[in-house]
Amino acid sequence: MMQEKQKTARKIILVISSHVIRGAVGSRVNIFTFESFGYPVWSMLTVSMTWHPGQGEAHRLIVPEQDFTLWAEDILKASWRHEIDAVLTGYFAAPEQVGIAADLIAVLKKEKPELVFLCDPVMGDEGGLYVDELIAEAIRDRLLPLASIVKPNRNELEWICGQKFFANQDIIKAARSFSPVTMLVSSAFPLLEGSTGNLLVTEKAAWLAEHRRFTDPVSGLGDLTGSLFLAHRLDGLSWEKALQQATASVYEFLHYTLGIGADELALADAPLQLTHPRISVMMRRIPFRPV
Repeated sequence: MMQEKQKTARKIILVISSHVIRGAVGSRVNIFTFESFGYPVWSMLTVSMTWHPGQGEAHRLIVPEQDFTLWAEDILKASWRHEIDAVLTGYFAAPEQVGIAADLIAVLKKEKPELVFLCDPVMGDEGGLYVDELIAEAIRDRLLPLASIVKPNRNELEWICGQKFFANQDIIKAARSFSPVTMLVSSAFPLLEGSTGNLLVTEKAAWLAEHRRFTDPVSGLGDLTGSLFLAHRLDGLSWEKALQQATASVYEFLHYTLGIGADELALADAPLQLTHPRISVMMRRIPFRPV
């Protein structure tokens, strides 16, 4: 019986991100997504909030540096730390947390080189940085060099690279500078009018997945995109198929959420499956033209 359990064991994912009491953002989305795929989750919180700040005033309970350090030390001292096969990082509330997380991930990767680390550099949007600049700098300098996959939005990548993008070719060129890291960039430049795109850039190819743009989307879409993409990759899907499936599911759940007038992603009560979207999205392979 024990041998059968080991044979059928699923990969375990460590999520390091924020938590909210009400809503579907941060680790609430990450954990729901991974467990929907059957992946057990370890959750290491950076901050707990009443709800997403965009919903109104919300109290923040930031995990102190000492406690965050002790959590990391507990994980590294535990014999079952070797269970961790993938790590996803999201929102950080203090630059010290980023450094502690980076040290933890570095040890895990050294002990298990095949470990997959998806870094979602949650730091800003079209309005600029919404985290302290020291946090953004720590993510750029400490976490990105460790990542297997980076999932910024276009504005975050512009800040990281210190340049403005005007076309997908600009994004591809910037993403390739991080090679061999694979980069999934949301809010890329769509080719269809009224659409939005996710641009995936690997060492060998680039693909754009597009769907209709909504004027008033809810929060948590980036968290959902990263979680779905990582889950599909852990399931063995190709880069292109993982992008297509993740983008389709995000569109499907957003369409349902807005259709029922909800102000938070309707994940748990939607008559939809995260693992198998029922729709398809426009996929294009984008050639790269070096300057």
